[in-house]
Amino acid sequence: MPKKYSDRGFAIYEELTDTQQTTVKVQKSSLAEEECVFILGNNDISSHPDKYFPPHLNVEQAKRVIKALQEFVGENE
Repeated sequence: MPKKYSDRGFAIYEELTDTQQTTVKVQKSSLAEEECVFILGNNDISSHPDKYFPPHLNVEQAKRVIKALQEFVGENE
């Protein structure tokens, strides 16, 4: 069971800092048609508004994301 929730009440399965010091969240989506999850990177786009920098994960960080995704799947199967 998630321990955190977004401001809109959606489950946050994991929140971590990646190798580039970017906040990464695995968060339930608000999509009404089916159960979905976001993998969000909280990038500072003010310095690079035309670029998106995806999360950059090492092995331990990837394991945390996998565990969060498994929790999401288990709750929604």
